[in-house]
Amino acid sequence: MKRALKQEPCMVPCRNAARARAVAASWGAFLPPLAEAMKEGKGAESVAYSGRSTIDIRASWVSELAPKPKTGNLISETFIRGPKLEVFISKKQGATMEEALARADAEKRVIASNKRLSKALVGSDEWRSISEVFPCWTGTMVAYEEPGRAFGRFVEYTDNRTGIRYVFTVPDQFIRVKNGLLVAEHPDFKLEKDGNDLVVRAARVELIERLPANEGWYLADPAHGIPFGGEVDNSNPDARYLSRIDKRVGLVARGYDYYDGCDYRRVVYLVNAPSDAFGVAVEAPEGGVASVAKPPPLPRKARPALAPVPKVKLSEVEQEKLDAELLEAVKKGDTKVAEELIARGADTELKFANTDWTALMHAAVKGYIETTEMLIAKGADVNAQAFSGWTALMQAAFRGNISIAEMLIAKNAGVNAKNDKGKTALDIAIQFNNTEIAEMLKKHMEL
Repeated sequence: MKRALKQEPCMVPCRNAARARAVAASWGAFLPPLAEAMKEGKGAESVAYSGRSTIDIRASWVSELAPKPKTGNLISETFIRGPKLEVFISKKQGATMEEALARADAEKRVIASNKRLSKALVGSDEWRSISEVFPCWTGTMVAYEEPGRAFGRFVEYTDNRTGIRYVFTVPDQFIRVKNGLLVAEHPDFKLEKDGNDLVVRAARVELIERLPANEGWYLADPAHGIPFGGEVDNSNPDARYLSRIDKRVGLVARGYDYYDGCDYRRVVYLVNAPSDAFGVAVEAPEGGVASVAKPPPLPRKARPALAPVPKVKLSEVEQEKLDAELLEAVKKGDTKVAEELIARGADTELKFANTDWTALMHAAVKGYIETTEMLIAKGADVNAQAFSGWTALMQAAFRGNISIAEMLIAKNAGVNAKNDKGKTALDIAIQFNNTEIAEMLKKHMEL
């Protein structure tokens, strides 16, 4: 039996009419007048005040026994699913978050989830068959607020590079939850343009509680593979490293590499700007998808080139071979071989697919003074940034390599540069108790 409630208007603020329609659509299942208006094609404007962008919802429309809105499933039978993974967009080709989602939807491909990529990256060699995608976007869309701040009706995040605001609508049952993370998996959500905003429309949203406020090692939640709860020792094979910024709306990213005890294959990145250009892996059936053609290359003019034109004209295969050999030489600290490769046309500014780091960043984190000096002499950009915003100076601060830090600063490396978490090289040196390099950086920042 339905019981009428007192007829008092409930004013729901919305930024504009499009946002009002989004709220109305989510409530239309149990607001009869609104539902009828929408059926007639009038849309939410029939109950939205023009100019004030609010929805006037009479309490009498709502019953205490009204059904909760049902969450549907956007996965069409035409989407290609399967237990295997295949390369859809390589890191070299690269795609922004918006481009990756649009292309996957157009091709009816399911972007591999964070949990699925964890399975490929950790405890197996499956990642080797798709290594050219890393670092890559996953199909796991997340939204979260600053630590301690409760969810409102929307989570909003602005990409500082593009000025585009990404908006995630919070389901009613999760409003006022603190320290939580909202998750939607591709293709159960879409991005819709609303002016300069891109709004996430999700058919199914789940909540992960106890999202850690700080970076560190945590167990992964069983449904989506996101680190949560209390810190654990990194010796636990089920532990994942959480890399996060204060608040964000966007896809989780994954990568791979290994440096002195830090296994990047176990890092879950919640730090990347939607405008970053990453690879994409998709699900595939056992026999592969012969009927689905590989997507054509994205226009390079849409994004700045990652590398200058090589001095020596090489074929694409020759260039890739030289660049791969340069990476291996730099990681080993073999300065002579690295210099010879550069002379033959290897690119010092290429951001290598497995880490998005330049050769100089690799040399700086390893502490190879001679190699670092050679790369700088060959014109390596001392202020280049990886997808996480890290520079070669930050890498040196992380490892406490003071000689390399001084060398970089002497070549005008930016001491005030910040990574995607807002940290400078000094902040990183302090975080990892590298006091000597911290004192040196303080002096340069005061100049």
